[in-house]
Amino acid sequence: MSVLGKVGFDESLGENLRFRLTGSFYANNKAASNTLLTGDRGGSAYYSILENTASTETANAWSGQIRPGFSNKVNAEVINPFLKIGGAEFFEVDESIRRHSDDQPVAIRLATGRFSKPGADAEMQNLLRQRAPLIGDEMAEAWVGRRLMGRAVEVTFVSTWRRLPDDRRLDEAFWPDIALRYDQFAVEVYSPVGVE
Repeated sequence: MSVLGKVGFDESLGENLRFRLTGSFYANNKAASNTLLTGDRGGSAYYSILENTASTETANAWSGQIRPGFSNKVNAEVINPFLKIGGAEFFEVDESIRRHSDDQPVAIRLATGRFSKPGADAEMQNLLRQRAPLIGDEMAEAWVGRRLMGRAVEVTFVSTWRRLPDDRRLDEAFWPDIALRYDQFAVEVYSPVGVE
């Protein structure tokens, strides 16, 4: 069974000031095949556009789709703040998606980068949110956040792991092309108490 909901607040505070905050959630405790982030829900399928001419529909059935592997238990939340002052507008989407497991996490990973260039942090948050679903199902949960540190901004990708991945080390950069964009970059990996 799935539960879907949305709640919001929208208020104009005078002629030149408007504030809106909305939040949406989706919860599915068990499904044979969860399609929140899978399938052709946009109305069009673009088969084989990323393949060479030797590809076949059988071998490349899911070509052109992002299939993050959320197949059983999924919770997703989206928060949308909006602020308009005169002619200037600020709008941001903050989203987290969780792959649930009955297993306790074996590792918690913090990858943090620091920027001094204005606006680079927002671009990085969006890039990390796009790439996070591509990580295998060893990752249980992930969030992207940021904080101001004087004139610099830190962007942190936090993830918990139900098992260690075979295809990557948790103490290294997952995407070197992303890590090189930061002024400073560091990864820390922790094991929960009682987990070897």
